[in-house]
Amino acid sequence: MADFFESLIAMLLSIPYVFYLWFAGWVLVGVVLVCWGYAKQKKDSHVTSGRCGGCGYITQGLSRFDCPECGADLREVGIVKQGQPNHILIAMGLKAIALALLFLMLVILLQTIRAGGVL
Repeated sequence: MADFFESLIAMLLSIPYVFYLWFAGWVLVGVVLVCWGYAKQKKDSHVTSGRCGGCGYITQGLSRFDCPECGADLREVGIVKQGQPNHILIAMGLKAIALALLFLMLVILLQTIRAGGVL
């Protein structure tokens, strides 16, 4: 069992540091987007209507499904009620974290194959 962990650590140390920087960068981007999505909650007590999911423009009284502020289609970006997190930013953040984890697993798998071993 100790040999397995020694070989795993040796394999991880043989991966160039650029891959770790790439991985850490995408995880950081994902965490920032998720936090930003939760922090973007609107706390305006005087506004009772929804807002554009893209820019936060108040959608009360609009006759079309296009936001006059950012031009986004409200059916795509959604209408966010006050106090709700921005689900688009949260989804983008989670996708960035998943992409980073997938890439890290792929790099580890390719390193294992290149070394001729099987985990």
